[in-house]
Amino acid sequence: ALDPARISSHVQPICLSSSHDLTSSTEDLKITVTGWKVLADIKDPGYKNDTIRMGAVRMVDSLLCEQQYEDNGIQVSITDSMFCAKRDHTAFSNICPAETGGIAAITLPGKASPELRWHLMGLVSWGYDKSCSLELYSGYTKSDTQKQDSKF
Repeated sequence: ALDPARISSHVQPICLSSSHDLTSSTEDLKITVTGWKVLADIKDPGYKNDTIRMGAVRMVDSLLCEQQYEDNGIQVSITDSMFCAKRDHTAFSNICPAETGGIAAITLPGKASPELRWHLMGLVSWGYDKSCSLELYSGYTKSDTQKQDSKF
């Protein structure tokens, strides 16, 4: 049997967000990305995979994202179930933006109270390569698409 999560300052629930939860332009949102350092060189003596990493990204226009990939010799089509984001240079970051499997979340006020709650925006899906270039856009799978397809 699995142990239930004990809610604390380190363990918090996350809401499954949908597009109607967003009241401002998505390009203005600061999105927090968290995950594990899976792209690191495991042979590196400083490698440690037991610390969660985090950073901030901002959404970018899908056409700009497609163009950047095309400029790097990669054909990609950003569908309605995806979004692209780039590193937010105004915030601290110790995560590689292309750490696949990580989560992208935002804080929004609750419907019943002004208290901020975490909302899942999506999952880190893909990036260019293992170089962890902070200037390259990363691709995300939108969570609202998953919510529609799932029986939550």
